[in-house]
Amino acid sequence: MAKHLTQPQRYCICLQIANNFTQSSIAKALGVNKSTVSREIKRNKRAVNDYDSDFAHKKASLTRTKASSAKAFCSLTKRMKEYIHEKLKLKWSPEQISGRMKIEIGKSISHETIYKHIKHDRRSGGQLFKLLSHRGKKYKYGSNNGSQIVGRIEISARPKIVETKTRIGDFELDTIVSAKNTGKSCLFIMVDRRSKKTFIRKTADKSAASIQAAIEDIYLNTTLPIRTMTSDNGLEFANHKEISESISCDFYFARAYHSCDRGLNEHTNGKIRKYVPKGTNIDTTSTEYVAQIENDLNIDRESRSIIEHLMRL
Repeated sequence: MAKHLTQPQRYCICLQIANNFTQSSIAKALGVNKSTVSREIKRNKRAVNDYDSDFAHKKASLTRTKASSAKAFCSLTKRMKEYIHEKLKLKWSPEQISGRMKIEIGKSISHETIYKHIKHDRRSGGQLFKLLSHRGKKYKYGSNNGSQIVGRIEISARPKIVETKTRIGDFELDTIVSAKNTGKSCLFIMVDRRSKKTFIRKTADKSAASIQAAIEDIYLNTTLPIRTMTSDNGLEFANHKEISESISCDFYFARAYHSCDRGLNEHTNGKIRKYVPKGTNIDTTSTEYVAQIENDLNIDRESRSIIEHLMRL
């Protein structure tokens, strides 16, 4: 049975490449097949002859987490799907179906898995979503969006140390959207409360899947630890459980209408608006320009930090 490479093995590969060892000698030292080393290096090159062991390990961890999630989703049997479809036609909610399934057919799955099955069916052109209350539509703006996010954890449960801003790895999250009736693209912003390090990613839309992909991209491309995340109650953060599992962090939601819970985000957004004013169609904003904004903000904050430090001396 094939075995996954461990993090120490990946560090060993990185070190031996730096010392010009051949792939054959690396494989022999690790006790694995040469093809395993070859595939590992090919998959995780960041540039020519540049193998990144940290990136490789994070990427492998994400892949395993998603594979495990997909396996659980595919575990729905034909009988389970038939049962779900039967009860949806009777106007049962996924929560009711989940609760009764084990009693009636001896199978047990969570209501979240049922919702995922319905979403998958809809993407494939199915009509199961029409059997849900509100036909699967989102509530209108102004309603309590937080109530629609399953399993959300309130900011009151967040560790007190996050409030002190004494450690690296506690992030605030937000989005900036395109002007009304223009494009679908948006900017995802992620800021560390302690260092003020800012990450910005342009996403194709404001969907939960796009935001999750942006967070995972940041995770793969930073050496900073990610311990906690705090967001508002927007539905773009509905995949918070999947995010927590894939990158091993804790996810919290701010109180509704309390922007002070994410004050750093609000301040950062104000800076970004100097580059991307309200009324901008973000579809027309290039990824290169977004990267420049990120770079400018981080350089500015690093300079301020150095000045403040010198003034304290």
